[in-house]
Amino acid sequence: MKKFTSICISVLLSANLISGYASRGEQLAILSEDFSAFTEGTEAAPAESELSTWQEQIPAEFTHDIQWKGRGIHQAGGVCAVLSYDDRTYGETQGWIQTPYTDVRLDDGNFTLRFRARSMDSAQDSLILYLYDRYSSNYYTSEKRTITDQWQTIEVPFQHNFGMGSRLAYIQIGAYNGAWLVDDMEIVQDVYDICSPHGIAPKDVTFEQFTARWDAVWSATSYLTSAYYYADEAKTERVYIARDIETTERECTVTGTEKGKTYFFTVKAKNEKYTSAESNEVQVYVPIRTMPVPELAAPTDITLTGYTAQWQPVERAMGYAVRHFLKHTALFDEEYTLVHEDLETITDGTLDWPGYFYDYDLDKYSKTPGWGVNMGCTVTGMIGIDNYYRRFEEGKITSPEFDLSRNDGKYTVQLNVYAVNAGDTVYVDSYREGEKEHREYLMETVGEHSFSVEFTNGSAQTHFTITFSGSDKMFIDDIFIKQVLKAGESHTSALASFEVEGIDNTSYTFTDLAGEAGDEYLYSVAAWSWSLDEEGVWGPTVYSEYSEPQSVKLSSCIRTADRTADKVYASNGTLHLELSANARVRVYTAEGKTVLDKPVASGNHELNLPAHGLYLVLIDTRCYKVCL
Repeated sequence: MKKFTSICISVLLSANLISGYASRGEQLAILSEDFSAFTEGTEAAPAESELSTWQEQIPAEFTHDIQWKGRGIHQAGGVCAVLSYDDRTYGETQGWIQTPYTDVRLDDGNFTLRFRARSMDSAQDSLILYLYDRYSSNYYTSEKRTITDQWQTIEVPFQHNFGMGSRLAYIQIGAYNGAWLVDDMEIVQDVYDICSPHGIAPKDVTFEQFTARWDAVWSATSYLTSAYYYADEAKTERVYIARDIETTERECTVTGTEKGKTYFFTVKAKNEKYTSAESNEVQVYVPIRTMPVPELAAPTDITLTGYTAQWQPVERAMGYAVRHFLKHTALFDEEYTLVHEDLETITDGTLDWPGYFYDYDLDKYSKTPGWGVNMGCTVTGMIGIDNYYRRFEEGKITSPEFDLSRNDGKYTVQLNVYAVNAGDTVYVDSYREGEKEHREYLMETVGEHSFSVEFTNGSAQTHFTITFSGSDKMFIDDIFIKQVLKAGESHTSALASFEVEGIDNTSYTFTDLAGEAGDEYLYSVAAWSWSLDEEGVWGPTVYSEYSEPQSVKLSSCIRTADRTADKVYASNGTLHLELSANARVRVYTAEGKTVLDKPVASGNHELNLPAHGLYLVLIDTRCYKVCL
């Protein structure tokens, strides 16, 4: 039992017993507040404005301690008035005041709350006092005390139950009937030692230093901070980089840390009589909130049809995000496919049992970032839109913004779709700075449809949407965007976007590429990791910015200035090629059907064509007519 409690609640204790408890320690106020900053108003007429906020906070500049809370709190000329307030849910509600979280672990959690109080509205009222644990949402002890319209000192003993989860306790007080005044509130405890601090997560952590932090110990005049790492995995041998650094503050900056070591710190509290035991051991985590941009290296293993992208490792990266592009430069006027989203990475769902897509963005499935979907669903290799809830939200595919300003803004959207119901109409709308062009396609049958719609409002910032008229579903297999490029014009299209795992996974080999003469491939890389805070808690993934793209020209994409040495001829039903250098070879029938389109190495080659007849052979940009 406490000395103070013994005196207050039992007059039968002998003087010897009281003296014996006094010899263990001394009774001190571990929390005290006199409300001297509550200067506005008077006891009879408190300030009109409520000092406490709707967040239940009493501004710290009006109190002497950490964080007092309450509602209906008003200044009253050097004392605190607790009045009613307008609750958003319950209307007019009795006010209350709450002490800060207080460390009461000494004397087995025994302490006394002492304060002066009086009623404002009646000759007599009752106060109800609730004892809470810091991490408990429900009180576990309550006391009741009577007050009158005259000032009186009230003392209430409590014992904090550490089994509730924390050494920190707080008390909430409110009146049953009316307004009341409170002043000179303190928590008193019998002290025969000094508590050890509670270390908390450090701040300003880098690989070179950190700032250790801890909760205040009410009787401490200074603190001793030690920082160290362990020399062995069993954590039996500490290697100190700082030992018992003394400060009067509740934090201490430690320098001299190094990469590759895991550091810890502890704190002791100190006053004129005592030095506490060591605090809990706090591990120092260097937070991860951003990632540096990877540095690209020169590509290797460049062939006719592929290459290996390379980049330098990024410290603490868990992996890398890679984007792959093709920059096509037209050698002559041509209609070119700017974008082809094949959605082949979608693997969930069937036509009978589609998967449902709850995200908006399609970035994990698309080659080009920025595609979005409302009311999405999936079938293997297809993205769907569902109009079942059309009254509330329309199923819709929305493209990213593209630069479609070439060719006087004329461009084509080609769609391969699957109709669940016959008679549904597909709507494609093109937008430019608020201007819209509308196109429609009627799906007369159930099943697959392929169609193209043409627009004329292409600009530097154009996007389009895809919707449909039905009340069920529709699925999209392929999306093509095509536009005429004039000779010399270039377009960069996204080919792939993916991630690789592992800090040392710093290369990726691209294969089966088929660029034309003058084309070049580009790759860009970002580093990623889970985020990490100072408490060692892993959070959402963070990405660096993407690097500046690295350009790669395949052997088949290198232009040759003169191909006059090439020979193309037919003999015995076989097409013969004698190439002076690597080239892109395309073979067309007289009707324009593509028979062959691939890079071919220099040297002699024999090609078997499917049938006799007239063929056009294009070696890079040089055309040959051959009759087989």
